Amino acid sequence: MNFWQSSVAKVAAATLAAAVFAGCDSGTGLKELAESQAAYARRDLRTADKAVSKSLRCNPKNVDALLHATRVQLELGHIAEARKLVTRAAELEPEASDVLLTDAEAAYIAKDYATAMRDYRSVADDGLQPPEIRAQALAGIGVVQMSVNEFDMARVALLKSLRLDRKNPAGWYHLGLLYRDGFGYHEAALEAFDIYVRLEPTADVRVQKVQRSYIPDIKETIARKAASRPGASQRDSEKSASLLQEAEALQSKAQYRSARKKFEEALAADPLSYKAALGLGGVIPKTDKTPAGAKKQLEVYTTACKLQPGSTATLLSTANLAARLGFHASALDLYSRALATDSANLTALDGLIKAIKKVGGKNDIAAAYQEYRGELASKRQ
Repeated sequence: MNFWQSSVAKVAAATLAAAVFAGCDSGTGLKELAESQAAYARRDLRTADKAVSKSLRCNPKNVDALLHATRVQLELGHIAEARKLVTRAAELEPEASDVLLTDAEAAYIAKDYATAMRDYRSVADDGLQPPEIRAQALAGIGVVQMSVNEFDMARVALLKSLRLDRKNPAGWYHLGLLYRDGFGYHEAALEAFDIYVRLEPTADVRVQKVQRSYIPDIKETIARKAASRPGASQRDSEKSASLLQEAEALQSKAQYRSARKKFEEALAADPLSYKAALGLGGVIPKTDKTPAGAKKQLEVYTTACKLQPGSTATLLSTANLAARLGFHASALDLYSRALATDSANLTALDGLIKAIKKVGGKNDIAAAYQEYRGELASKRQ
C-alpha cells in the first residue's frame, strides 16, 4: 500500500512554494485530498473531483491522490481521463500493488482486457504480496474471464481468490454471478450471494440490489423449477411418507423387489421426494443387474440430484456411476455441480478433470483445475 509520505518526501521542497501560489490551503494538497475522500464517501462526486484536482495542482506526484482521482473519474464515466491519471501513478510507482490494481480496473472498464489481465496477474503471482491483495487480483482475473465467457477459467480464479481470503466480498459476489449466469447453478449462486451480503460492511447500491433483486429472483427460479416437475401439482406428501416407511422396512428385510415397488409408488405420490428417489436408486441394483438396470439407476439418481442439488455425496455417487457407464458428458456436469457445493472436494476435482479429458475438453481448462487441485492438496500436507 502506498502512503502519501513516500511521494511527498521526494518533491516537497520543489512543490511547496508552487503549492502556495496554486491556492493550496495546506501547502501539500493533503487537506484537499482528505476533503475529496470525504466527498467521495458521501457520493458527492463533483465536489470530490474539484477537491482532488486542487490537491494534484498542489502536489502532482502524490500517488495516493492520483489513484483517488482515477477512481473519481471512473465513477464519473470519464474513462480516458482516468487512464491518464493512473498512468501517471504507474510512472511514479510501477510495481505498487494498488497502482497495478487500479490500472487493471480502469483497463477493464475500457475493455482493454489484455492490460487488465497483465496487471492482475502481476499482483496475483507476486508471492510477497499479502494474501488479501493477491485475492483481490485473482478475483479481478475471474471478472475479466467472465466477460469473455471463459467460465471454467473464471471459476478457478475465483476459487483461488477465496482460498486466499474467505472474507473477500468481491470474490463471493462474482462467484454468485458466475454460478447464476455462467453455469446456471442457482442454489450455489444463492449461497454465494448470501455470504456476500453478510461480509460486505456497507449497505451500498450493490448490496441492496443483491438483497432486493438477485436473491428473491433466484429463490423464485428454484421454486418455479420444482413446481414444473411432472406431477408436482398433485403431490401427496403424506401418502409418499407412508409408502417410504414401508419401502425402508421391506429393504431392511432384504425384500428388495417389494421395496423397489414401494419406493416407486412413494416417488409417484410425491415427485419432489428426494428420499424416495434416493431410496429407489439404491435398491435398483439389488433387483436388476443388467445394463438396462444400471441406466435406470443413473436416471433415478439424476432425479435425486435435481431434487437435492446441494448434496455433494449424491452428486458424486451419481457422477461416478455415469462415468462407469461411459456417460462422460453427464459425469462432467455432475462433478462440476459437486464442486459448486464443495469447492475443496478433491474427488470432485479428480472426476471433473478426467471427464473434461474424456469429452475432448480444452486442455487449458483441465490444466487450470489440476493446478487448483494441486494447491489444495499441498495445503493439506
